[in-house]
Amino acid sequence: EGVILPPPESKRKPKRQVKGVQITVTATPHPRTNEKTVELTNIPPTLTAVQTVAPVRDFFSAQQLVSVSTPGLYTVAVEAAFVDEHGELWLTGPRTSIVIKAHEDPSTKANTQTTRGRF
Repeated sequence: EGVILPPPESKRKPKRQVKGVQITVTATPHPRTNEKTVELTNIPPTLTAVQTVAPVRDFFSAQQLVSVSTPGLYTVAVEAAFVDEHGELWLTGPRTSIVIKAHEDPSTKANTQTTRGRF
């Protein structure tokens, strides 16, 4: 969720019309390492979801479901950008990220163990 704010009076340029807000969500797995700092620049994301929503009275809202297939740690980054009346993308929005832990699905684990026991 967010609100589109006009620029300050001192920084006003010719007005551009905001027709949409593009939300990009990426999930990047953490490598299994004992180091305290992890560099994620060389690791491709396992999930990239892009959604464009139209603001209503300068307010917008979007939801994304982050679904990963392997348990482990992931950095989930969310970035917002404006789309103007000409369809051009302005990379002006905020970018934030969080680290999540995906757990193994217990029902899948139980099925695997039962299958192994039959052989």
